[in-house]
Formats: sequence, structure tokens, C-alpha cells
Amino acid sequence: MLNNLLTAGHTVIAYGRNAKKLDACVADGAERGASNRDVGARALSSSQCCRMVPEVEEVVLGGNGILEGCKPGSLIVDMSSINPLVSQKIAADCAAKGVDFLDAPVSGGEPKAIEERWQSW
Repeated sequence: MLNNLLTAGHTVIAYGRNAKKLDACVADGAERGASNRDVGARALSSSQCCRMVPEVEEVVLGGNGILEGCKPGSLIVDMSSINPLVSQKIAADCAAKGVDFLDAPVSGGEPKAIEERWQSW
């Protein structure tokens, strides 16, 4: 998905706990974020895809999470496949700060992302 966004001309600010994967994103053309909060502060929209509920809560709602950095009017897109009740709670926390939240779980994994080749986002 990163390469699809970059190919479409979008600026991507990347951050992640895996330094090797983050370095690869930067090598591909993404700007390096200092933290989840930094990404939220620098981007009008942000997205993440985590494996488990605690990870999503940490990345979005944690003390150094995306929401901490977001300005009102920003958009957070969660592409994780998590319990809808958790997504509703995160959406409510975002709404309280004036931030939009979109629950958009992905399917098909990396092969489908490569195959689809987004034209714009």
C-alpha cells in the first residue's frame, strides 16, 4: 500500500516499532515519523493496520498515539480486523476530539494490495 500511495503522488509519513521495516519504508520514499503522535500531528489523515486490539488501542489512543497529535478535522483510518465494539469506542474517543474515524478492515493482504494498484486515495 505504501508504494501505491507514493506512486499516486501522496506524501507518506511512516512510523513503526520494527526499525528494519521502517527503514525500508523510508528507503522507498516515505518520510520518517518520530512516533505515532508525530504522524498524527503531521498528517491530515493517517492509517494503521494492527493485528490485535491492544496494539490498535496503543497506536491510536496511547499516550504517544496518533490521536494525541491529531488536530480537529483530521481523519484516522483503521485497517485492522478487530471487534466492531472496539472500533466504536475508538471512534467515540476520536469524535470527542473532533477527529473523524473510519473503520476499514482490509482483506487479501499484501498480494491483493499489489494487484489492486490504487489510483488515488
